[in-house]
Amino acid sequence: MQLWNGTQIPAGTPKPIIARLNAELNKALNTPDIREKLEKIDMDVEPQTPEETAAYIDAEIRKWAKLVREVGIKGER
Repeated sequence: MQLWNGTQIPAGTPKPIIARLNAELNKALNTPDIREKLEKIDMDVEPQTPEETAAYIDAEIRKWAKLVREVGIKGER
């Protein structure tokens, strides 16, 4: 099973703030101490840019939407 973690901030956040938050989070994730602790609990550390994260989320939405349509899953009310 694969789990995915990410950080999200409100829509409309200025791009310089997004860039700074991303840079600082990736910097922290790349420190040996943090990386070692995460890998010790079997987490793969793969820092990404906001654009890479958005592309990943979009691809996942398309993949799972296709599966839902193909197998005819219907929502409950």
